[in-house]
Amino acid sequence: MRGICLTLGCLALGCLAAWAALSPPAGANEASVLETSFVGPSAGERLDLYFESKVPLGFSGVVLVYKDGLIVLHEAYGSADRSTGAPNTVQTLFPIGGMSRQFALAAVLRLAHEGKLDLSRRVDALLPGDIVDGADRTIAELIARADVESGRLLEAIVETASGTSYEEYLRERIFRKAGMTSTTFAHRLARDGEGIARGHEGPHALLEAMGRSSTLRPFLSMLDSSLRRAAIRLRPAEASAAGADGLGMREIATTAADLFRWELALRGGEILPAESKHLLFGVPRGAESRWFLPFQISGDSPGYQTGLLRRGDRDVVIVILQNTDIGWRRALEAGVEGALFGGTETGLNLVIALIAVAVSIWLFLATLRTRRSRRRRRPRLGPLLP
Repeated sequence: MRGICLTLGCLALGCLAAWAALSPPAGANEASVLETSFVGPSAGERLDLYFESKVPLGFSGVVLVYKDGLIVLHEAYGSADRSTGAPNTVQTLFPIGGMSRQFALAAVLRLAHEGKLDLSRRVDALLPGDIVDGADRTIAELIARADVESGRLLEAIVETASGTSYEEYLRERIFRKAGMTSTTFAHRLARDGEGIARGHEGPHALLEAMGRSSTLRPFLSMLDSSLRRAAIRLRPAEASAAGADGLGMREIATTAADLFRWELALRGGEILPAESKHLLFGVPRGAESRWFLPFQISGDSPGYQTGLLRRGDRDVVIVILQNTDIGWRRALEAGVEGALFGGTETGLNLVIALIAVAVSIWLFLATLRTRRSRRRRRPRLGPLLP
């Protein structure tokens, strides 16, 4: 009887562990939580603890995680300004560096869709007064470039084709249509002003290299003591004079919630038709299939690391905005993916489940062997002697 009870107990443990490992994360509808902090049960709570543990190691910023139609986590961590101790909030603005370029590209592609711009036209024919490197290319060829001159030319093209300023066009035709009500241009905000996270610089080469390597990533905990010392030495960053991530265009400042709204707008048809999206992300035609593939866009500027990771194959979006450039971005994205798709904790639960099932089978077989052995040893009564 005891063996059967142990077997049933182990099987129950295995079922619970497997359920914990494989059950989908719970969350909330995006509309209800984009304006406030939100930590969903199960996966959201695990992710919240994970990010909290990285704050003493130099991480500070805002995180938004979306999976299967629900927000799993939308939370702020650490300080917006380490000199004053002001905390980050989910409304805090972050300069997004090279991520700003996608909005310039979207503006050009939208103007083309509106019939105000011909992508096959040469840049110098549209901007005859701008004789700079790259002006002898077509607009479509310019879109594929990523340097300072292309950034400046893209802004000039938007202003010439739209008849309005670059900033006004983006505000009215891009940000407003996407519902990005908090998004603005970084140069309009003082980097140490209220409402915007102040960037902080620190050593990041080793952490960044390990974060990019799936082989080295499990050993990141060995850097904890070094990262604690590096976090203490973080210093305020100076703004880049070259524009967004050195791309020569005006840098955008936004929130994690607004970047997620941008992602949703791109999925629909509010900003661009399907046939234009392949140009925005530099992929072959058949753009809609791109939403089912992993895609990452990031932008670093002094003191900041920002990124949006889309896993269309699993309906996941991860937005991480940081006001330190210590090198956490890729490691954190991998940590979120691990928690959602089968990382350390999920793997551990599955191991526990397999062990529990194996022990259950072993106990069941042992119980059978014990019963058979007892039957063999039981004395048999022979015929009674007269």
